[in-house]
Amino acid sequence: MRLARLAQVLTVVTGVGVLTLVGLFGLAAASQSGHERAMRELMALMERADALSVAGDAVLVAGLGPQDVASFAAAADALGVELRASGAPAARVAEALAAIDHMVAVAEDTWADAAIPGGAASPLGVPATTASAMTSMAAAGVALDHVMARLVDAHLAESSARARAATAGFGAAALGFGALSLAILRLLHRRVGGPVSRSAAAVERFAAGDRSARSGVGGRDEIGRLGASIDALMAGVAAHEDALSASNERLQLALAQRQALFDALPANVA
Repeated sequence: MRLARLAQVLTVVTGVGVLTLVGLFGLAAASQSGHERAMRELMALMERADALSVAGDAVLVAGLGPQDVASFAAAADALGVELRASGAPAARVAEALAAIDHMVAVAEDTWADAAIPGGAASPLGVPATTASAMTSMAAAGVALDHVMARLVDAHLAESSARARAATAGFGAAALGFGALSLAILRLLHRRVGGPVSRSAAAVERFAAGDRSARSGVGGRDEIGRLGASIDALMAGVAAHEDALSASNERLQLALAQRQALFDALPANVA
């Protein structure tokens, strides 16, 4: 593969790796943000559930009749609607709704049994129903709080599991990208760094007087052709120097012969 094409491939692969890491980070950040928002909503529902339990006790202790029972039932219905829309597990929502319905039923039954018209005194004035009603209301409130606590714990566990999965996925992607980067660097060294180093070393040996020095680099890519050209150039220079040396030897021999001839001329003339 030519270096230009190899560079394009490596650029694309590196870009895909970087985009993958950025995408995984974005997904993890979005997931974490969504879980934090869901947790805030769940905690708000838990506060609403606590307030409903307090309101149930207030209806029994200081209620003013059916109008307070109706307000309590409306608040309970609103909480039930929000629980259904919260996306919590259906089984837990059903438990919470059962506790809420029981609290409303206790309030309605207590006032019905007391047979007190609106504006009358609290049904606590009826000892036979008071203790049972408050115990039943407290049990329903405890059950509701227990369900909401389980919802919070389940959400925290799910959030932790997803965070661990996101961390593991991001770590695996980072390791994969690191391994890919090492493979790219090794490929570049094998295709570029090594041949260039051998060519430079061969040129240095040739310049130092080793006329047999060659890089041995070959191939059809740019570095291979460059190495072959350098070797051919050094071979040409060596052959040219050999030819010059042979020519110089012949010239020196001819000069020596002519000098000997000139030196012999006086004797020949005499």
